[in-house]
Amino acid sequence: MTLFAACWGLGYAAVWCALAAYGWHSMRHYRARDRANVWPTASALQWTGHLLSAASAILVWLALWLRAQRGHGWPIISSADAAGIVALVLLVIHTLWAFLSPEYRSGTLVTFTVLILMSYTLLNFPDGLVALPLTNKASLASEALNLCGASLLGLAAAASVTDTLRRCLSQSEPYENDKEQASEVLVRIALLCLAASLAIDTWWLQRVGFGGSSDAQQAGIAIAWMIYFVALRLRNSARWRGWPWASVLAVGFLCTLPILLDVPWLEARLPV
Repeated sequence: MTLFAACWGLGYAAVWCALAAYGWHSMRHYRARDRANVWPTASALQWTGHLLSAASAILVWLALWLRAQRGHGWPIISSADAAGIVALVLLVIHTLWAFLSPEYRSGTLVTFTVLILMSYTLLNFPDGLVALPLTNKASLASEALNLCGASLLGLAAAASVTDTLRRCLSQSEPYENDKEQASEVLVRIALLCLAASLAIDTWWLQRVGFGGSSDAQQAGIAIAWMIYFVALRLRNSARWRGWPWASVLAVGFLCTLPILLDVPWLEARLPV
């Protein structure tokens, strides 16, 4: 338990440092843009943020792996644990994208989102190395697809909002549809993950009596899937590009995340 807590704490601290590095880098970008009306290239601060994000992902993965090994099973037993997994997947995809693409500049929003998710996990930190047994691989696959979809939707929202803010702050910068297409691709992959999860959990696991998701979560995922699908269709119109698209992704992620994490209040009955 001590080693698990130490790895998680160090990963949490690394995210704080990465957020500070990305934030400072963004402030220097704003000042340079005001002087030269251009956006500078990647600096040492940005690479520091990338390295800290990678270190945090390794530490968080190690903590979860230790919990799974010593707890003998799948380390997700609550919505707080699910938030930790989403934070880990976000860090991994963010780090890979940052190292592969020099045009990537969503580090500040991504690490801020990861910090909120990890803070939620710390508020409900487990008392011991408790885990669920890996008795049903299909149920595990369904839950993993849900969390992967949540991570992709979060990354798409961060990328779209960052790109929109850049265009608003730099009036001379031309509109580039290619950068918006990256967020669209992430949303499409997330919808595939959610559709596969619903297919596994509803059409197969429910029939054999091993359904892992609640009825409220399944209904919420189906509604979120339809809303995002309609938003993708509307994006073909010029009116739905820029701020409208970024707003849909940001609000949609905030509304969909509790459903994908299966927070306890989803099953609470409304007072009559």
